Amino acid sequence: MQPMLSTFPLRKLPFVALKHVIQVMDIDEILKIAITSKYMESIVKVCYIQIRQTMAIFSREYSYIGLDFPAVTLFCCAKAFNHPSAPKLTKEDLKPWLSETATTIENTRQFFTRIHKLFQCGPYRLMINSPTENIKEILEIPEFRNFTVLYLVGGHFKKEQLDE
Repeated sequence: MQPMLSTFPLRKLPFVALKHVIQVMDIDEILKIAITSKYMESIVKVCYIQIRQTMAIFSREYSYIGLDFPAVTLFCCAKAFNHPSAPKLTKEDLKPWLSETATTIENTRQFFTRIHKLFQCGPYRLMINSPTENIKEILEIPEFRNFTVLYLVGGHFKKEQLDE
């Protein structure tokens, strides 16, 4: 006989109790809660959950946002890879916050902005894993200009590409 799982609507909790419940959840569960409604998103905002470091990664096959401390990987593209230790949310999980018609770069930008508004985020790093990615297009996006570290990986970059 399997134990019966019970569910309880979080919205029925008093504000202080709801805030405490959200603060003790894992970061991937907090994101799933925030995606459910504007109300829950606003509750998550007032919980002031800190993310020590964020990284936006662009690659040929992948585009994702990595959160460190606590660790979670958020995929903004159709493809996902298996990370051995960090929980992950796929494009399907994040669907309410992503646009069906937008490019991967645009979806990543929108999601990155939303994460920074939702959580108290520390400095972020930007990684571009392929010389075929449009480096200039990514670096011209205002949300991606204030990085603390820029990683350019996966090929030879010409001085002209980096000076643009």
